[in-house]
Amino acid sequence: MINNLDNIIENKGNIFIRIYSSKGFIWIIILLGILIRLRQYLFNRSLWLDEAYLAFNMIKLDYHDLLLPLLHGQSAPPAFLLITKMLTDIAGHSEYVLRFLPFVCGVASLVLFYYLSTYLLQKKVIPIAVSLLSFSYYAIYYSSEFKQYSVDLLFTIIIILFAVKLHENHYNLKNVVYFGIIGILSTWVSHASIFVLGGAGIALLFDVIITGKSIGENKINIVFLKKLIAIGIISIASFLVHYFLIIKPVPKGHFVQFWEESFISFPPLSFSDLHRYIIQIIEVIKNPLGLSLFTGIPLLLLIIGIYFFWNKKEKIQFNLLMIPLFILVLAAIFRVYPISGRLILFILPICYIIIAKGVEYFLLNDKKKIITIIIVCLLLVYPVYKSINISINPIQKQEMRQVVNYYLNNKAEGDLICLYYTSVTPFSYYTYGRDIDILTTIGKNFENPEKNYEDLEKLKGKGRVWFIFSLVLHDEDHLLLSYLNHIGNQLDILKLPGASAYLYDL
Repeated sequence: MINNLDNIIENKGNIFIRIYSSKGFIWIIILLGILIRLRQYLFNRSLWLDEAYLAFNMIKLDYHDLLLPLLHGQSAPPAFLLITKMLTDIAGHSEYVLRFLPFVCGVASLVLFYYLSTYLLQKKVIPIAVSLLSFSYYAIYYSSEFKQYSVDLLFTIIIILFAVKLHENHYNLKNVVYFGIIGILSTWVSHASIFVLGGAGIALLFDVIITGKSIGENKINIVFLKKLIAIGIISIASFLVHYFLIIKPVPKGHFVQFWEESFISFPPLSFSDLHRYIIQIIEVIKNPLGLSLFTGIPLLLLIIGIYFFWNKKEKIQFNLLMIPLFILVLAAIFRVYPISGRLILFILPICYIIIAKGVEYFLLNDKKKIITIIIVCLLLVYPVYKSINISINPIQKQEMRQVVNYYLNNKAEGDLICLYYTSVTPFSYYTYGRDIDILTTIGKNFENPEKNYEDLEKLKGKGRVWFIFSLVLHDEDHLLLSYLNHIGNQLDILKLPGASAYLYDL
């Protein structure tokens, strides 16, 4: 009887392994990732402040002007802007249209990431890597955000995938042409792709020169080298044109000041600097990697994964993954590019590949099967939980569209409107083309609350006034509403996630 029980357990285990190792299982994971992204996209949340800033450029600027410094201090790759402008000309300025390109890129990322994983990982851990991206909270969110970060992520995968194919196919002409086209287009579509493209180019040069890449010979292959140099020249030329025409004219002062805390202090001069490094690493694991629970596990797997890639005889895979990260760190040290959240979403494919590689260490030892299962469960439990939560309750940020509609449907003749200062752009976007006079703006006085009260005192005697809030900082709305309740009578209220409207008789 005991033998029969062991046989049953073994048979069930074999069935599970066969299912887990099948392509069908991986495609189910990808399909789930697509459906979660579709659910969030179709939920059609309102544009929040940053999206509204960029959306105004779609309304007010023509194609030529989109190649010049943008309104509201925005910055986005030219191709991303021009494609979106074309879509809005065809189908209008709805949120669906504005977010269509990021959504398509988010879906395409899942499929191409699977193919990339087949080149870099053992079959046993590919489902883990694919699961990490499919259920990644931030990858899901930015697939339905009118920003370029989902495009950044896709082009990381495309560049590394075609670099691997170029190497695997011995730098044949077809793959050289493909990689050259990617080199020309990448920075026009994704600013962040320069880190990955530059890293891939250096990795391939190392492969040809230092490793001595050739077929059956331990020497530099001049033909391969010439092909890489040609790709490098056209890619650098394309980037320089883009830099001097598009990037350089954009003022950088506000950008550097805003992201001050996300640059890297180097060299470390105290224990506090070293502590800051640790904090930054943990923050990256939380956002954008989205592994906020048991952060020590992904950190350990990253270290093991890096070692495993380094330990391979050929260093091309290690270099393709690590050199872009090294260039990113250098950019943060020289205060050119910050390491923070959405701006480094493009590193997700690299980090997830390395983490999955770290899991391989435990799979190689049959005695560590239980430990492996526990580690994988702890690694995936939070992303899966967040994905389920998104499927049930899609992400909402600042539901200004509903607030504006409520105001338009309920305002009476003679009503005035006052906006919290961060609400001006989203409100103006959703009322674009309407003749609405804004009485005044309030807020931005959290360091001097008395100024807020003085501003509200000036509104006494104005009659019915609507107050609209979104993206409130430092709980200023509570102070303002408390004072409004003191000087007037509240007649109506609508509170939604991230946005609200109040009607007072003053």
